[in-house]
Amino acid sequence: MLTSNEAGALEASRDLVATATQLTKLSKRFGQAESAWAFGQWELRKRARQKFALADKMLFVREALEQASNEVVADYHASLFESGERVLDATAGIGGDLISLARRGLAVGCEIDPIRAGYAAHNLSVHRLEADVRVTSGLTFQGPYSGAFADPSRRVAGRRVEGMESYAPDPIALAAKFKALPRAVMKLSPMLSDEVLNEFGVGIQFVEFKGECREALLVFHEPAGVWAIQVETRERLAPLELTKTQAGPDQLLAEASPAAVRAHCLGQFGLAGLGDSNGYLTGDMIEANPWLTIYPVLWEGRPTEVAKQLKVLGASTPEIKQRGAGQDLVQLRKKWRSEGNRPVCVALYAVGKSLHAVITGPPLTSKSLAP
Repeated sequence: MLTSNEAGALEASRDLVATATQLTKLSKRFGQAESAWAFGQWELRKRARQKFALADKMLFVREALEQASNEVVADYHASLFESGERVLDATAGIGGDLISLARRGLAVGCEIDPIRAGYAAHNLSVHRLEADVRVTSGLTFQGPYSGAFADPSRRVAGRRVEGMESYAPDPIALAAKFKALPRAVMKLSPMLSDEVLNEFGVGIQFVEFKGECREALLVFHEPAGVWAIQVETRERLAPLELTKTQAGPDQLLAEASPAAVRAHCLGQFGLAGLGDSNGYLTGDMIEANPWLTIYPVLWEGRPTEVAKQLKVLGASTPEIKQRGAGQDLVQLRKKWRSEGNRPVCVALYAVGKSLHAVITGPPLTSKSLAP
């Protein structure tokens, strides 16, 4: 529960710039610590708006907010459990996933940090939801539940970590507990290697949201196997490796979505891979597909010729993207600054030790791809 001074400082600091003058003014009314905290909460609330519709009423801890799932993704997590069953959130944090689990049915949240646990309870009340929030470790909680979710911390002192040894609580210990349940889900980084993820021996979902591969979900109640998942459409795509690659593009270049790349699904589209790009595909005819962004090819050749071709095409300064090329895109954008008005994109990729460039038009829409 907020103290009266905290609540007052929050309300009084709404829409104010956190200057020294404003902080001094509020400190006289509510206390220095409370006023600094309130300004900090508004800073976090502004950042949280991209994740939570009710961010301006919620409470946050910076590190926990950075790790928290977007509420749309959290709703997807909750959809993996049966409606009405009692589900444990073993790493409740500030309540991002717990809110979605509570909306679906009975939920228990475990959080070892009492401040975060208190914020989780507050954030549940903001959403007019209830859950049993305990200040304890999810590893040791023994209450009755038939499902469990966990998002082990993967940041140390604000730095993202990639090795399994740096997660807390230990995913191996969580997995041992989760495998005894009818349903369980664990969120890990998609940067973990296939070898590490496959050791769990459960279903793996590489989850994409707003064009980014956000997470690797271990789904303990699914058989071992891999899927790419798009949260917005709930589309699923199974792995299938490419059967052919070629050095140069055909009439169209397609960029596969991050989850499709991470889940090794590039063979699903019946197209050739472009060089060693691991994500660029090409063909003369490509059907509209939610997993592909498709561009018309205007020119291809060596990167040293790009500036000249941009002038020939009457192009504006291009969007630049790369796969496996290892170039400094900031410097290239300065180098390829162009005075034309035709929007274009430059895609860079490697073929062995050689660097290739393709100039394309803007992405094609489903309507423009129709026969």
